[in-house]
Amino acid sequence: MDADINCFDAEHASPVVNTTRAAEEFVLGPGGIAAFRTREASQGSAGGTDLNGDGDRTDGVLHVYDAGMQGVLSSGQAVTPCNLEACDPRVPYRVLADTVTFLTFEGDQQEDLNVDGDQSDLVLQVLNVRQATMTGDLDGARHVLAATTAGVCTTTGSACASDPDCDGGTCFVPPGGCIREVGTACVPSTSPINNDDPVPCALGQFCQPLVAFPGQGLCQQLEGPCATND
Repeated sequence: MDADINCFDAEHASPVVNTTRAAEEFVLGPGGIAAFRTREASQGSAGGTDLNGDGDRTDGVLHVYDAGMQGVLSSGQAVTPCNLEACDPRVPYRVLADTVTFLTFEGDQQEDLNVDGDQSDLVLQVLNVRQATMTGDLDGARHVLAATTAGVCTTTGSACASDPDCDGGTCFVPPGGCIREVGTACVPSTSPINNDDPVPCALGQFCQPLVAFPGQGLCQQLEGPCATND
């Protein structure tokens, strides 16, 4: 069961505001801004609601409650909570006094956000909430800061954001953990049908393709969560 997020201004004892938006998680900022993710499947009637205009109802979309305006602002953008090793898992978005910084998979938005000719990047965006609420120009208040790929293809070693980018292979996205290079040679699969490696690694390891040497790879192993490079 999903629940709507409610907001209460304790300083001024204002009435509780029901945002009428379902929320998966939220982050409070120092200036009265609360950013939260709404699953399209949880919003509205049975089957959900397309909140970012991409034609499906399978995304999580960033919403913001602004206590100063006592209103809800939809970013109209798919949002991916940051679970990369550089991110604090307790802060899936970064909320400051006036802005919210968040990640979007272009494939979820079905849009080339950084205008590089594909829709396979993980894009860092910032939404100036104050600017958007004061001007009503949401697009003008939202900016792309940077983009990166999220993982590597198990078949080619190329950068990827999801499995379809890998031509039959799997997009391996490190889940914020330490990866140790075992050093054992392996041969990664290049078959779009059979992903079994011709020369596999030991159980619990995976074959990392070497980009400069097609058909060759080195075994690596995911050691678990990490806090530092050490």
